Amino acid sequence: MLKKIGDEFYVDENEFVNFLKQHSNRNDPVSIRGSTSIFYDTVCKLRKNMPPFNLGPKAFVQTGGGGWDGRKGSISIGRKIGRGQFVREISEFLGIPKKNFIDTYSFTENSIPITGHYCEEYDDYLFHIPKYTAVVLRDTKTLQVLRHKGEKGFIEMLNAYGTNGYAGASVLVDDLAELVDSERCPACGCPCMTIRIIGRVTEAEAKGCGATLKVRSDLS
Repeated sequence: MLKKIGDEFYVDENEFVNFLKQHSNRNDPVSIRGSTSIFYDTVCKLRKNMPPFNLGPKAFVQTGGGGWDGRKGSISIGRKIGRGQFVREISEFLGIPKKNFIDTYSFTENSIPITGHYCEEYDDYLFHIPKYTAVVLRDTKTLQVLRHKGEKGFIEMLNAYGTNGYAGASVLVDDLAELVDSERCPACGCPCMTIRIIGRVTEAEAKGCGATLKVRSDLS
């Protein structure tokens, strides 16, 4: 729910609040999606001015595009966002179960996004690697393949995207992840490799397709 004024985009809080009021206490099927940092910053400001809502168990929150460090290119909210903190605060304010929080990870050079669900045990999102792609975690010093639970390293994504015209079938990025389990998600039992995204290597610059928006809030 963005509106453009001049060359900048603003979060339209009035429209967002009207949407929340319309669906609160109705148990409607609702999906709220958007940029992590913009969404979180907006909710934090709304919490100071109004009581919480109750969207119920049919409501979901899906974020993507990173932004957990509070920055996304030219966008900055001035503080880092803890994943567990994000889920707890928004769950409490919007009345959405924690299990209904979803995050998506990918990058421009990769054709297959991977999706994760929040897990209270890890206080983080656990990402499932689908069968039609593969992820390799590599040691940050030796680049050797990591195979044991709890090991952390660079993310390498493998896919069949445009192999005739683009050498992007294997892309090693400067994001770090932890191997949670190579065969099954410990939280939901899904039979797949499961990882936890840690973040970008220190000093790496945040870039991406969502990094050029200039977004600020109308609410003071």
